[in-house]
Parts: sequence; structure tokens; C-alpha cells
Amino acid sequence: MAPTTTAVATSSSPYKIDSQLLQRNTRALVKKIQSGELSTKSKKTESGKQDLLADEDDNQVQDVRLEISTKKHMAKEKSLKPRKIYVPHPIRDVNDEEISVVLITADPAEKYDSIIKDERFPASLRDRLTNPVDEVDASMSREQKKNVIGIKSLAKHYGKSFEKRRQLANDYQVFLADDRVVTRLSSILGDDFYHATKTRPIPINLQGRRENDRDEQGNKRQKLADGGNKVVRSDIGPESAAKTISRAIGATTFPLNASTNASVVVGNSGMKPEELAENIEFVIKEVTDRFITKGWRGLKSLDVKGTHTASLPIWKTSELWEDEADVLDHEPIAVIKEAKKDKKKRKRSALAEATELKDETTSSKKQKSIADVPLDEVEAKKKKEAKAEASQAKAAKKAQKEALLQKSKAAVAASS
Repeated sequence: MAPTTTAVATSSSPYKIDSQLLQRNTRALVKKIQSGELSTKSKKTESGKQDLLADEDDNQVQDVRLEISTKKHMAKEKSLKPRKIYVPHPIRDVNDEEISVVLITADPAEKYDSIIKDERFPASLRDRLTNPVDEVDASMSREQKKNVIGIKSLAKHYGKSFEKRRQLANDYQVFLADDRVVTRLSSILGDDFYHATKTRPIPINLQGRRENDRDEQGNKRQKLADGGNKVVRSDIGPESAAKTISRAIGATTFPLNASTNASVVVGNSGMKPEELAENIEFVIKEVTDRFITKGWRGLKSLDVKGTHTASLPIWKTSELWEDEADVLDHEPIAVIKEAKKDKKKRKRSALAEATELKDETTSSKKQKSIADVPLDEVEAKKKKEAKAEASQAKAAKKAQKEALLQKSKAAVAASS
């Protein structure tokens, strides 16, 4: 089948987004979000009166998401480590004073706490990481409430308390997690932390650069599993840590799950439509190149939406499959039936062989037993076996008669 598409965003290639049309769509989406016209929330009751329980912040800044639908699952199983995508225009501004960040590290956490307090670490970024929660728990000291938390301390103070985890999620906007512990956070923080994109931890690398990555000749060293040496890393410095943290705060994440649908935050309604369009194009390219099987041919549709708005389509394909081999016609059905017949034949032959072997074994045992016992005992045994066979035949005949009787009764009842 020819790879043609009935695309919302038409272009010279069926596997390309029309930039101008995308900008128009994002501009319309931002305008509708700010006016609240596309909101999916109901602000009035059935009687037409104002609903006092409805949110009044529909026109405030909302996340803008890219909804991705694929033809096949993007992964074989769910991954607890989301993939970072560094968009051209950061999702969050590091210098925003309202942003507070939690950094979850491998132990000892004091090592990274001292890096952040170093004078070489940018002061503006330090402010995002050194403002403790006001009152999470009165029994916790100020040191226990700090934004740099080790994995053991996190499990101790938040692992068994739903109320503390909820307070933690409400008090912070960004959660960063060391690569080495990010997969362990699901069991500590619970599934509720992963349902909302805001609280989903973003993985970062705080281990520093590799020092023994290559040998003296410049060749790449073997892995430890292949007989090579263990990787030695240098300690990360304040400048490198600040760069890593600031980039992660402005990045977005792609959840790699065993699903055909994914949602990626590409910006917010406070950004310019041109910036949103650039982020969307960049995310589409990254996702198709890195995570989607067969790239563009694996995509089914692309849509953009706000947090509380309906989706606006920006690209759709008319191909329901990736290639002709994915479509079944009548020929494979005949092949499947033939395979089932062969399987039944193999089962029957195996059963027949097992039955013959059992009969041979039984007859040999009988002959051996007959040869070992006196003649009178053999005659008695034969009579006993004949009597048992006769009683079995009689019982079978009786059961057959009863079955015929029940059948005739049922026929008479049906005719009446």
C-alpha cells in the first residue's frame, strides 16, 4: 500500500509537519486557553446556575501537551525511568522565584548538599534548592526538611506516610532524581506521585565524567561484564552540577511505556506560539528518531491540547499498518488451519505410541506373572478378570439404556 496520508498538516512529504499550519494551530490553542472557550470543565450546573465548586483558574497558565498515538506499542514493558528531552525553549524558567525544587540523591546526600552550598554554585539556582518545606511534620527537624534528600532519608520520613507524600507533592513544583535511584522511587513515593506529570521525578546524572573510558592507545575499554575494569568517575563539581540541574529543570520527559499512547509536555500557554511550535517540532523529531519503531511510519496521529481543553489534531495518517506483512488475508488462515491439523496428528501419533508401549509392558508383566504362579492360581485369576469385564459391560449397557430413556423423555416433553 502506498504511504499516503490524509494529514491535517499537509506538506510536500506525508511524513512532515507543516510549520506554518502548526504555528496557526498553536496560536489558536493559546488564544482559546486564555479565553477559556475550549475548556472541558463545566462551570454551570444543569439548572443553569454557576457551579461554586468549579475551578476559577481556567484562564491561568496551563501546560500544553503533545498527544502521540502509535500503531504498535512503544516498549515491551513499562519503564520507571522517563527519557529527558531538552527542548529549545525550556518548559520552566530556572530564575522563576515561585519554582521550588527537590533533589533526591544517592547516599550520602551531604556530598551533594555541600556542592549546592559551594560559593561557585549559582546563587539564583541555590535559592530553588535551599528553601525547606514550612511545616510538613512538626516532629521533623529543619535538616530533615531540606530540599536535598538522600534515598534512605526519603524512605524513612515519607515512605510510610501518605499524608507526608501528599504534602511533599503540593509544596514543590519540580522533582529531580539521581539516575542511580530513580527506579526505586516508585515503591517509596507510591503510584500517585507518577500519575501527575508535575510530580513525576526527572532523572539526572550526578556521577561526574568517566576517567578510564579509554586505554592508552585511545581505544574504548571493555565493559566490566566483558572482562574490563570497573568504571572510575571523577567527582562532579559545582559548575557541572549547576548546569545539569538547570537543564533538567527546563527539560520535558517522555514516558516510555508498553502502550500506543503517550503525552509529552511541550510548553505552557504563557509562551509565545512560535516557541511552542518549535518545541513541538523538536519533540516530534526526538520521539520519532529515538523511541518510535520505524519512525514516522509507526505514528498514527499527533494532537495538541491544554490541561483542561479539547485536543486539536495537527497530523494524521491514513495508513493503518506499517507494511503489508501486518495485514492478514485468507491465505494465512489456511496456513493456520494446516498447522492445527499437523499439531493434532502429532498428538495422536504420540498418544498411540504411548498406548502401544503401555500395552506391551502390561502384556509382558502378565506373561511373567503367569509363568511364575501355579496353574490353579492362573485359572482363578482368569475367572476373576472375566467376571470383572462382564460386570463392567453390564454397567455400561445399563448406563446406555438410562441415557436413551432420558433422551426420549426430553423429546416427549419438547413435543408437548
